[in-house]
Amino acid sequence: MKTGRALHQGMFFWDWGEQRPLTKPLRTGITTGACAAAAAKAAAALYFSGRILKEVTVYNLQGQPILVPISEVRAVPGGAMAVVIKDGGDDPDVTSGLP
Repeated sequence: MKTGRALHQGMFFWDWGEQRPLTKPLRTGITTGACAAAAAKAAAALYFSGRILKEVTVYNLQGQPILVPISEVRAVPGGAMAVVIKDGGDDPDVTSGLP
């Protein structure tokens, strides 16, 4: 499991021994829940209004908007489906890159 902790003098230490200077902030990602919510919103938009969305805005618990790209959206028998490719940012987990 990737767990790390901030050290003094701008270094970041990964538990398996890798060290690198933090020259810029870590890139944030999109949580699994936000991806699922965005896919559900895109599928609902197609099912209820016929709109094909290429991106969807969802909101985190602090009320901040998260723009989520939609990889695929299409009608299926009896409904609609949408796919989001998960982006874990600079601290990915095992779900990063999965549809």
